[in-house]
Amino acid sequence: MSHKKRNTSSSITHRLLIYSFYSSNGIDTGYRYYFLSKVRDIFDQILVVVNGDIENNTKEKISEVSDEIIIRENRGFDACAYQYVLRDVLHYELSKYEELFLVNDTFYGPFFDLKDVIHEAESKNADLWGMTFYKKDPNSVSGEVQYSHIQSYFLAFRYTIFSKSVFSSFWNNVGCFSNVADVIKNYESVLTHYFADNMGAKYWTYMQELTINFNIGKNPYLTHPYDLIENKFPFLKKKAITPEYIGDPEQSYKVVANIDKLNYPTKLIFDEIVNEYQNPYSGWLYDFSKLREKINNKRIIVYGAGKIGKILGYYFILNNIKEFKYLVTDGENTDNNIMTLSDYKYQKGDVVIIAVMRKTIAKIMYDNIKDRVPVEQIIFPQCDQ
Repeated sequence: MSHKKRNTSSSITHRLLIYSFYSSNGIDTGYRYYFLSKVRDIFDQILVVVNGDIENNTKEKISEVSDEIIIRENRGFDACAYQYVLRDVLHYELSKYEELFLVNDTFYGPFFDLKDVIHEAESKNADLWGMTFYKKDPNSVSGEVQYSHIQSYFLAFRYTIFSKSVFSSFWNNVGCFSNVADVIKNYESVLTHYFADNMGAKYWTYMQELTINFNIGKNPYLTHPYDLIENKFPFLKKKAITPEYIGDPEQSYKVVANIDKLNYPTKLIFDEIVNEYQNPYSGWLYDFSKLREKINNKRIIVYGAGKIGKILGYYFILNNIKEFKYLVTDGENTDNNIMTLSDYKYQKGDVVIIAVMRKTIAKIMYDNIKDRVPVEQIIFPQCDQ
């Protein structure tokens, strides 16, 4: 993965990071610790705010790379976590800082020294900046996104904003919603607009510097995760390789197929996927390095024609593997490369790849096919690399 050289000079020295932490079981599988350890020397103070609870072992580990851990009720997502720290813990006393960062734990990284990006942002003299920008489609009838905006997983404010009363006014009025769509509509998609309109704040995103043709009305970190990384983007959003959110299967495949080329301990990614989806999910990542050997010179049957199946399809096409067909449940749509379960006739040597994520569905599919195909010829998704 190619990288570009970035500006590395800086005059800002006093920075505060408020890092929002959430894990359903209170465990950090290592990627949060890794992020904080890599940015520790950038910030004067790191406050970790935990929504819900945190295991003692994890708390001890995170304490090594932060100054304080604040535990609150799991309410209102990261928006209300930031509100709680800014309003109720710090009481908006931020005068000793020049820059404030609000960052959540929904991504892996950094893949290079984050100071490169921070220093470039400083050179733009922006009051407010972030990583990616969502461009609202003016013709969209959806009410979920009110304005084009900096996406809120990584936000940086200069003192030119947080030293003004307009800053506390904004946070005092942030609502603690229980639905993500409401958070996007009433918090994330209005924040940039609020500060630009109310005080003429100048804003910037790292994405602006990249020569990628991002689509209006589409989420850039979902539709272009590989392109972003290729252009020295420091993070991979967790959703970009989570099937229900994948915006472009080919892009997500390229990320996974090249994941070992990242300057990052990729085991942290696999560990988090296993931890996060251990109950309803079997995972979807395949060992692509061994898959080619397993399917070499065989007819491949991809059982499932959804996003996981399409990712496998891109793998086969990009590796000049043409002998594959999709298999779907009776009653689903078919075409020249898709057949239904009742139409499938086993041919000696067939390899059947179950292309779903949910364990329960994978078990049903396995039961549907196990009497027709030797079990050693059936491949499940895996995340145990």
